[in-house]
Amino acid sequence: MEPERYKVVLSYDGTAFSGMQRQASGRSVQAAVEAALRPLGWKGKSIL
Repeated sequence: MEPERYKVVLSYDGTAFSGMQRQASGRSVQAAVEAALRPLGWKGKSIL
């Protein structure tokens, strides 16, 4: 059985972030999106 696939389109104000990709220090868009997806059942390692 193939996993379901979803398309997410988002926009954001990047002033509160240190960049798109996960960073060792600083808040990133990638980390915020992954954190928001986990309660929905997402178990992947990376959205990228």
